Amino acid sequence: MVLYPKEYEILWTDRLGTEIFFRPVKAADERSIQELVYDLPEQDIFIRFFHSLKTFPHKVAMPFAAIDYKDKIAVAAVIGKEEPEGRERIVAIGPYINNPDTGFAEAAFTTHHDRL
Repeated sequence: MVLYPKEYEILWTDRLGTEIFFRPVKAADERSIQELVYDLPEQDIFIRFFHSLKTFPHKVAMPFAAIDYKDKIAVAAVIGKEEPEGRERIVAIGPYINNPDTGFAEAAFTTHHDRL
């Protein structure tokens, strides 16, 4: 098992002065990923998933957070704080999935509409 790749973490400030923390997704992010998808306009959901989604249940969301940091990794753009008095919010996610059988990889990016 590969350990969490802390070397991929970076703090960046956007042009509006918002600090955005880019980091690998963790298993505990599943609910935040669901919240991101639920907050997307219907057209964005269709463009990302190639069909409409009425729900984004655990069995659909779990693969986005169940990563191995080797052939399957996702980077999240996070605003807010992880501390108890704060609240992290994923505003973008970019999964990368390598298929070792074909040598090809799939990448996709989803960004919350108010972060464009």
